[in-house]
Amino acid sequence: MSSIADYAALLVDAGEYSGRNDIAHLFPRFVGLAELKLNRMLRVSEMEATTALSVVEGDAPLPADYLEARQVLTASGRPIRAMALQQLAGNGSAGAGAPLGYAVVGNRIRAFPPGNYG
Repeated sequence: MSSIADYAALLVDAGEYSGRNDIAHLFPRFVGLAELKLNRMLRVSEMEATTALSVVEGDAPLPADYLEARQVLTASGRPIRAMALQQLAGNGSAGAGAPLGYAVVGNRIRAFPPGNYG
């Protein structure tokens, strides 16, 4: 099998593979759906980025293109672990200090214990 040179070649190959040229008008939609599914599962180095976040009271917004965290480090470079949100909420009485863990809530990250980590 030869490599696919461009989008037009992909659509032609899809038609030949399916044997159904009567639905060729749907192939762009099928390709888009396949891309969505692959992007949910596929992780490659080109998708990685490093970002410094300004944490205020243990809370910071995530980048718009955030998918998942591979590693979260404190400002001093110490790794912290992901925790269940219930675990973070259950430890609400702990004092301030270096963060021990984090949870992603919507489009924000919450570190525990809360504080300003600069």
